[in-house]
Amino acid sequence: MTTLRTAGRRGEIATAGSARPVASLAARRSLPHLLVGAGLVVVCALAFAVTALRVDPRAEVLALAGPVPAGHVLTDTDLVVIRVAADASLPVLPAAQRGSVVGRSVTLPLPGGSLVSEQVLGPAAWPPPGQAVVAVSLKRAPVGAVAGAGGVA
Repeated sequence: MTTLRTAGRRGEIATAGSARPVASLAARRSLPHLLVGAGLVVVCALAFAVTALRVDPRAEVLALAGPVPAGHVLTDTDLVVIRVAADASLPVLPAAQRGSVVGRSVTLPLPGGSLVSEQVLGPAAWPPPGQAVVAVSLKRAPVGAVAGAGGVA
């Protein structure tokens, strides 16, 4: 039979048949190494968080909190600030212009969540001149009628 000889941790020679206890994991831990590792984890997490916040391409813009009718004068409670990744061609107003929007009216009836832009601010322009909106109660809808569709008389 052949004896396997290996060098131990401190240079001792161990044979395959020797009953030498293996060094426990607790004996190999080092408090300075653990502290450095924990510190590196915290530093990396903070660096990631700061980078993620600064690289965020979204901008804070104004949107409507709820639906508003045409001609409604906007108040501070009508507006909310949302973050969107807006294209340069998308007409939106930055949240910093909130003070200049309050007190202006909207030209069209707008649903809640609509982005506020210069195009929707101004005097009421709905319904267009020469047209009116009339609600009629019918017991039965005409054939081919679609809910919300209107016609010009």
